Formats: sequence, C-alpha cells, structure tokens
Amino acid sequence: MSVWVSPSGEPMEGSSVTLTCSSEANPPADSYTWFKIGAVALETGRGQSYTITNIRPEDSGLYHCRAENKHGALNSTAVTLTVAEKINTERREDTGNAPAGHPALHSDFYAALDSKSRSPDYDTLMTVRDAAKPSSSQNH
Repeated sequence: MSVWVSPSGEPMEGSSVTLTCSSEANPPADSYTWFKIGAVALETGRGQSYTITNIRPEDSGLYHCRAENKHGALNSTAVTLTVAEKINTERREDTGNAPAGHPALHSDFYAALDSKSRSPDYDTLMTVRDAAKPSSSQNH
C-alpha cells in the first residue's frame, strides 16, 4: 500500500490538498478510511482519495489510510503533511502624521532611522550629527 499527496511539496495555508491511497489487494479493496494520527487516530474521511480544502496549519500531521476487503484490512505507512502558514505581507496603516507621499511615522522605515528606538550601541547617525555641530567655544 502507498499514499501520496497532491500537489507535492508543502501546501500553503488556504489551498487544497488531496491524499490518495493505493492498494494492490486481491480481491481489490472495497473501502478506504483515512486517519490523522494524534494522541489517538481520528477518522478524517472515507474513499480512496481524501481532499482537505482551505487547509490550515492545524491540519498538519501524520495521515494514513486503511484499505479493507473481504479478507481483512491493511494500514498504509503514515505520510507527513506540513502546512505552510501564509505570511502577512500587508503594510501597516498610516497611524502617524507624516506628510502626504511619505511613509507613516510609525512605519518600519522610520523605526530604522529613529534614534530613540535604537540601541545606543549602534547610534552612529546621532554621533555623526552631534560631531558636525559647531561647539560654542569655536564660534568665539
């Protein structure tokens, strides 16, 4: 017996995946049952193929099928299904008072340049800025 996953690879959260069980039993299997292995094996579906739509990370785990005919039942080896989480690529909304056409004051762009949000160990921009200011003793 064998199990394969389609499409191959790591399915992305929100997509669909189909697990298919193949048995060379003689006489042929007349039923297939799918299980997800956890603390206990939970029946998740019936039929030679099992499709999970709108897959979520919680669907990750070990799955196996059981093929049955009039002579008995046989379990497949387990296949590991790992669901890749969607990465949130949406930009943060403008919560600052930046001028039109400029990034929000709380955006990653300003956070990287804001000397108050950085460690003093890496305060090279502030050091250069302070060094460029003329001291009051030099103006006399």
